[in-house]
Amino acid sequence: MTTAETIVVLHRDAAGAFLADACRALAESVNSIGVAGRERQEAVEVYAELVGAYARFKMGRRDSGISQVDRDIIAHLLERIREARDGETPIPLADIADQLHARVDQP
Repeated sequence: MTTAETIVVLHRDAAGAFLADACRALAESVNSIGVAGRERQEAVEVYAELVGAYARFKMGRRDSGISQVDRDIIAHLLERIREARDGETPIPLADIADQLHARVDQP
């Protein structure tokens, strides 16, 4: 298996962009064919945690422009992540994290 490294840069005036870039890098890693087993599981857990943080960050901003409908969907997906971690849903954690990422990573 070939290992690829991704560097995410934190710019002083764009901390939110750092979260977005880190989520994209983890999404690419999680969804790559070459990652499997324990390595993938750890990447999925970190990805879900980071996407959750990104979602909470965006929802907390007054200038986010997130509609109430989208806020409700994001809250639902955050709850689904908790359920997946606790084994309360058969939906894979990576799938839920991908759905949440797609929802919050809209312009």
